[in-house]
Amino acid sequence: MAIYVRKPDGSYVQLLDPNIFEQDATNYYWTIKDSSITLSKLAFKTMVLEAYAEGNGTSVMFSNTTVSDGSYMIVIEANSTIGVHLYINGNTTSSDYYSQELEADGSSVSASRFNNAYIAYYTQSAVIFLQRSKAGYPLAFSLVPAGTSGTIEVRPYAWSYNSTVSDITKIQLTFSSTVNYRAYLYKIKI
Repeated sequence: MAIYVRKPDGSYVQLLDPNIFEQDATNYYWTIKDSSITLSKLAFKTMVLEAYAEGNGTSVMFSNTTVSDGSYMIVIEANSTIGVHLYINGNTTSSDYYSQELEADGSSVSASRFNNAYIAYYTQSAVIFLQRSKAGYPLAFSLVPAGTSGTIEVRPYAWSYNSTVSDITKIQLTFSSTVNYRAYLYKIKI
């Protein structure tokens, strides 16, 4: 079985050559068939692209997710500066979420806490890590690069949901304005 990935220009490239890699039928991990190849197997065992979405709009929804047995990494790219809300399991009531932001700009550092679902603000790209804690609370962390010519800002965000859940079955990202976007959802097996 050959696996292909669609590139932004619409063409396809073979991701894992079946002559070199094989998939474990139980855990769905990719391993290297040829023991003489010394690449680290860890990269293939821990992260798998689950879904990819691109379009023009104000939100993207990933359904049929299962966070109870691992976590997710979400990568967002947009064509203009946006704020991003992260909602789970169909609950878009912003006050059911909390977020904490740190902002480092030059030599100044500030912190803010919000009673809303913000996971990224004023950015064109973000990397979000989403997991369910052992106590059942959904938690997320994001890294957001920001800045303009000669100015660099670092903005990490922490995010939480107010209630426990048995699983996270839907992940929704809502943008502050209509943008062209790409969103990648990676499953991380621990």
